[in-house]
Order: sequence, then C-alpha cells, then structure tokens
Amino acid sequence: MSAADRLFAFRRGDANFRGLSFDTISGAGPNGAIVHYRVTPATDRALKPGDVFLVDSGAQYLDGTTDVTRTVFIDDGTGAPQEVRDRFTRVLKGHIAIATAHFAAGRSMPLHGCPCGMQGWTTTMAPGTASAAISAFTKARSAFRSRAAGFRWSPE
Repeated sequence: MSAADRLFAFRRGDANFRGLSFDTISGAGPNGAIVHYRVTPATDRALKPGDVFLVDSGAQYLDGTTDVTRTVFIDDGTGAPQEVRDRFTRVLKGHIAIATAHFAAGRSMPLHGCPCGMQGWTTTMAPGTASAAISAFTKARSAFRSRAAGFRWSPE
C-alpha cells in the first residue's frame, strides 16, 4: 500500500494533476499474479528481495491522461535469477516484434492482460507478422503470473 500511496503523493505534487485515471494496481509476489488486483490492509505485504513487483497506475492531468505499467524485480544485490531475466527478455522481444510489425488494413490482433501495459490494445497487422509478438507476450504474461503465484512456469 505504501508504494501506491507514494506514487499518488508524487503525482499530487504536480500542478497539472487532476486525479487518478483508475485505482492503482500494486502487487508483489502472489498478489502480483492477480489480474486487476487492488491492495487492501488485509492483503498488504512488504516488498522483499526476490519478489516480482507489478504496478499499473495512471493519472489525469490538464495536458493528458497516463496509464503506466511496470514490472520490477526486487533485487537483494545478487542480481535477478535467470528465470526472471528470461521473462523480462520475452517481454522485450514482444515489444520489438510489435514495433517492427508490418501493418495492413483489415487485419486485427487483440492483446489482453499483458504485464507490460498493452492491455486491451488492438491494431491491424499483415498476416503472419503478429505471431511472434503474441507468443512472446502470452508466454511472458503466464510466466510472471506463475512466478508471482509461487508456481513454476513451463512452456506450453
């Protein structure tokens, strides 16, 4: 709860701030695996080394609206385990695939519930160009949720 509260305090300090876009999603460990999780006093937990922390937040400003999602590994000084690095790399590969995709009218590709902020995003793409992106995002999303819930992820 303190992470969400601190983020709100930072935003509130901006002269153009008018309010939150939506309730902040702030969860780590098993809480980070719950879709659209809302922290409460009963489910609040401290961030600890080894956690994967997910924060999805947004605000209304005089000059625009934000929606920012970040997934962060809480390091203990020894670096992220290979499993975490692999999942972050898969998300990066998904972003690269989206950024380099060829777009064509009449082809749609929905992406939903990704830990990287692409929730509900839809665009048009040429046939075959989206499969790598969809695969990378889907595997990364599943991996983050599985890790956060305390389960081991395995390829589908």
